[in-house]
Amino acid sequence: MPERPFDVEALCARLERRRERGRLSSIVVVSEGAVPVAGPQAEAAELATASGTVDQFGHARLGGIGAWLAREIEERTGYECRETTLGHTQRGGTPTAFDRVLATRFGVEAAHALDEGTFDIMVALQGGQIVRIPLEVGVGRPRASTSTARPGGGTLPRLSPRGCACPSQRAGRPPAVRRPPARGRSR
Repeated sequence: MPERPFDVEALCARLERRRERGRLSSIVVVSEGAVPVAGPQAEAAELATASGTVDQFGHARLGGIGAWLAREIEERTGYECRETTLGHTQRGGTPTAFDRVLATRFGVEAAHALDEGTFDIMVALQGGQIVRIPLEVGVGRPRASTSTARPGGGTLPRLSPRGCACPSQRAGRPPAVRRPPARGRSR
């Protein structure tokens, strides 16, 4: 469910239609910021998921919508539901040796920046080098969804790690992707 209001009844009806067609299992993916449409279900979801806390940037700390929705689906349909909350490490899979060394390199550069009194930056990997970039450039503005669809139609350009549309994307081509060499191969 994207971060726009969704109808729990419509979702349950869709799951029931899938089951009628022989699909005995379904996966429902819910964004942390998803909320049901206005009404009693929205109030119940807000009560179940509101932590009342904020993160270091002042944004509401989100979480719990998956567990709430799993309970709702199970109560409304009778289908067994299991909820899994992915953590940051699970989203990327098992770390490789490269990932572990890269994390150490990031940590060392961040510590050097702090030691030098440099703040409001982040460390990044560019061209194999660890570099410091301003937070505004690296993070940009918070986005509610990864969808590039505009409410009025059309699409937004996907942003590069530097926060600007890549030249290849402005030309209508997908960006080039550099992949590390496959394991066991040498260059």
